[in-house]
Amino acid sequence: AMKANPHKDILNFLKNFKFIKGVEIASIGELERSLCLFKPKEILFTGPGKTPYELEQSIKKRIKHINLESYVEATRIHNIVKNTNIKPVDILLRININRVYSDAHTLMSGISSKLGVDESLAFDELDKISKLSGLNLKGIHVFAGSGILDYKEILKNFDYIFNFSKDLEASGFNISSIDLGGGFGIDYTHSNKKLDMALLGEGLDNLIKKYNYGDKELILELGRYIVGESGYYVTQIVDIKESHGSKYI
Repeated sequence: AMKANPHKDILNFLKNFKFIKGVEIASIGELERSLCLFKPKEILFTGPGKTPYELEQSIKKRIKHINLESYVEATRIHNIVKNTNIKPVDILLRININRVYSDAHTLMSGISSKLGVDESLAFDELDKISKLSGLNLKGIHVFAGSGILDYKEILKNFDYIFNFSKDLEASGFNISSIDLGGGFGIDYTHSNKKLDMALLGEGLDNLIKKYNYGDKELILELGRYIVGESGYYVTQIVDIKESHGSKYI
């Protein structure tokens, strides 16, 4: 996830690791910077509020996936492909699943959200999107929360996502890729809490076997988890005030 730290030297360092297959971007600036270091097919574009210009440039550069946030974005892509007469675009639909993380620092699913399509509407939205030319549905994107330190909570979420994906497949939708988002936490409390990656990996492997998903492409957007403990975030205090007994800086 480039937003975690888009410095070119960090990106250049990370791209040499065999398990890092590319970057997730959220703006035209990140698209331009990522193309200096990564192949187009190593770039995903996620996030709400993509402008028509950002969509058009991403489509023309032939990036790997555009993760849709709404039917409106789908129609924009449809119109761009039709008007520019280029090949269909591979897309993932972001789903706002009903499950709520109990251990999240920030919730991004199971609540009213600008992010993605509500789970209760997903089947209808996918049906409408599938009727649009110019889009190839490759799968789904679910980013449910951030700052998770309990590997069991992450595995419960993965289990929920895989089960939902099975329901979609049973309804005839093609699911070859699942973007599981990120949310892997790092400790800000200095209490030496660590996410147990060994048990998380073992649990994910078991889920892959349980759902027979060895042929699926699974994507993780690990920005903060990768770079968050390797430096300092420096900014300037511009205001200090109090409200109802709390100080805001």
